[in-house]
Amino acid sequence: DGEQLVSGGEGGLVRYRKLSAEHPLAEPIATRRGPIWDMAFGPEGRRLVIALENRAEKLGEVWLWDVEAERFPDKPLGRHEYSARAVALCSRSGQLASAGGDERIRLWDVPSGEPLGEPLPISGIVSDLAFSEDCRWLAAAGQDEAVWLWDMDLRTRACRIAGRNLSREEWHRYLGEEEPYRRTCE
Repeated sequence: DGEQLVSGGEGGLVRYRKLSAEHPLAEPIATRRGPIWDMAFGPEGRRLVIALENRAEKLGEVWLWDVEAERFPDKPLGRHEYSARAVALCSRSGQLASAGGDERIRLWDVPSGEPLGEPLPISGIVSDLAFSEDCRWLAAAGQDEAVWLWDMDLRTRACRIAGRNLSREEWHRYLGEEEPYRRTCE
């Protein structure tokens, strides 16, 4: 939103500041885990996703922080082997994508904190992730200059995974009641 600034780095400190304020809104947060590799605000500017490396446990951690909350969350949203290197948040669909040193991109459902399916296939370390403005596409850039692109439309993904049209029961179980049933493979 152009009104907030956040920084983090090798020392594991997160500093958050509202630019219209004279002082930071919160004291620096010491994650005491390891370096912060990436951070991203959700489009509404209220949620901040943090990717860091927990050197003590040799894990990557993905944290979701509501910056209007009084304190930092008690536990990470999810984990990767080795490190979490890149994050992207799509508030429209409630999806978060994280990439780790384990050469996997994981998708998370933000409201529930649950993973969404199996990790997306890649071969290499991802240095950046981004959702398109409408959240239909997820792009990943690799350290080796490779670029991957996935269609994140739930109907398209459901068709690809199932290899057929979903039944009405499956549609409501996996895609919800909000949208009326349609054929998934068109």
